[in-house]
Amino acid sequence: MISKIVPAVIAISMMAVFGCTSNPPEPDMDALRAAISRFYEAVETGNTQQVYDLFSDSAFILPNGGRMAHGSTAIERLWRPGTDSGFRLKDVEVLELHASGDVAYEIHSYYWGMVKEGEETAWHKTKNVHIWRLQPDGSWKLHVDIWNGTPEATPSP
Repeated sequence: MISKIVPAVIAISMMAVFGCTSNPPEPDMDALRAAISRFYEAVETGNTQQVYDLFSDSAFILPNGGRMAHGSTAIERLWRPGTDSGFRLKDVEVLELHASGDVAYEIHSYYWGMVKEGEETAWHKTKNVHIWRLQPDGSWKLHVDIWNGTPEATPSP
């Protein structure tokens, strides 16, 4: 009886050890950086269709002080008014970018403003986190977009 149990225990132990130590393949960071660049380019140029195309079908947007948007239709409703009316970013600074397997995150800061021809733009400092997911076709899509404003410094009393 023991002679049958020992090989089974060894086999199960080996599967547990070797199965738990396998690492996911290294993500294609160049493809991820290209998707990030396309996103910021689309926002900067007001290309709403490209903005929508860079979100996953089940993405979430969690705006500062606003209602959460989930899914393609809700994201399109949220983005259209902003991009159509001149929502723009400047001084985008990537603070951290990390990917593992099929998930990546990006932390950055930037200024946003509503740019209107003939008017001075008020720029607002903001910080942001993006979570990207690798899609079955090998492309990276934005899955979570959350941001909040950075209040202006106030003098001490």
